[in-house]
Amino acid sequence: MVNSKTKLYLDEIINDSDNSEKLYQLDSDILDFAKPNKLGLHIESIEVKHSKDFEMVCHSLAEHSPRNIKELTVKEFYSLLEYVELKVKRMNAVNK
Repeated sequence: MVNSKTKLYLDEIINDSDNSEKLYQLDSDILDFAKPNKLGLHIESIEVKHSKDFEMVCHSLAEHSPRNIKELTVKEFYSLLEYVELKVKRMNAVNK
């Protein structure tokens, strides 16, 4: 498909022809061919997993702070995370 598209563009340049309809059809065919489910986007990538994990951590931290977690500085974020982890460890130690 890409080869055909290149040939059509070259034909337009060299022969001053109008291949706009054919180019439009090739673009439509390429877009139909490359639908997301055919590109493997349904497979969870490391970026998607990382993003989901970050969102889960934000929700967990939000239970322990009145501030908007996504507006915290990096230092504040990790300090709060460390505080919550320490708090959970203490609670688990008491409950044993």
